[in-house]
Amino acid sequence: MLLAHFASDSIANCSQPEDEQTRFLLMDTCGEQFAEGPVCCTREQVDALRDNFGFVETLLASCPACRNNFRDFFCSFTCSPDQSDFLNVTATQLTYDKQVAVKSLDFHVGKAYAEGFFDSCKDVKLSSANDYAMTLIGGGAKEASHFLRFLGEEKDPGPGSPFQIDFPNSASPPMKEYNPPPRNCYDSNLRSRCTCIDCPDVCPPLPSIPAPGHEPRCTVGLVSCLTFVLILTYSMALLAFVGGFGIMRGIRKRKGYRMPL
Repeated sequence: MLLAHFASDSIANCSQPEDEQTRFLLMDTCGEQFAEGPVCCTREQVDALRDNFGFVETLLASCPACRNNFRDFFCSFTCSPDQSDFLNVTATQLTYDKQVAVKSLDFHVGKAYAEGFFDSCKDVKLSSANDYAMTLIGGGAKEASHFLRFLGEEKDPGPGSPFQIDFPNSASPPMKEYNPPPRNCYDSNLRSRCTCIDCPDVCPPLPSIPAPGHEPRCTVGLVSCLTFVLILTYSMALLAFVGGFGIMRGIRKRKGYRMPL
């Protein structure tokens, strides 16, 4: 999974986009929430987001909730004008060309958003690989904290973040948590709702099947349906036999009767 450029180690000042083309590219990549106002990313960072989202699109396109949560998460991390509220750079370093770059930072993510983000992606299937998307985007995480930890682990060079991103359990003032309402895979909104195969919550309930030996019994009065059918069948056969016998006997009597001369 190529996450290396979702988190750029460069530090950008928050201002209006460099030009109108950058604004349109940002809106196309991250959505209408970036249609106006300052942003905290450069054209180079927006290009990197677009390129990396193109790869992730093939993994998450079948579940809009997961796809859009993923985009919102990294777009806000990279470009949000409010990122100073939930991002805190804890260490910097100099690049080879003597530019200041991030070495590590804290990303304060609210528990509700983290769990909602994870829940929207945890059941997404990769039919081509017979596996779950979480194996690639989250290292096979089984809970939200492990998912975020995988996203933030420094793996440079290689797939991962080019610097360490830590996710503290709480935020102390003046820091605030990034905690917008996450998209749910079972939402009626088409920008969120996923298919049954990727979101068990939208699957219709299956009829309950009783355990062997506990199936409901069919009865007629005090007897089972099977016993009733057998008794009824036997009775009808007996009546047919007795009736047939009586008819044959009557026919024979009529044939043996002689009119007097």
